[in-house]
Amino acid sequence: MKKVHLQLYCFEPELCEEYGWVKIEAVGLSPKIIKEMDELGVIEIRENMIRVDQVRRIFKALRLQHMLGINLAGTGVILQLLDQIQALQDELEEFKKQR
Repeated sequence: MKKVHLQLYCFEPELCEEYGWVKIEAVGLSPKIIKEMDELGVIEIRENMIRVDQVRRIFKALRLQHMLGINLAGTGVILQLLDQIQALQDELEEFKKQR
């Protein structure tokens, strides 16, 4: 498996601790695929860069596509649903802590 080293950038200093940015070319995939994911709303590209946390999302989408045989638009829907499930689980945990 090919190893990729990412160089991080920061556009908004107050967010640097949470999110780093990488050039899309540094991800190790075709920029065409990454731009298609942006068009489908799977990730967000800003100034030819994406947030580091979205690199995982890209590879998760590709795994879903490969394992389930669905298109990138379908992976976007699945990832949004998984995000919603996680948010609900987090909300439930917070609710349990307050009781």
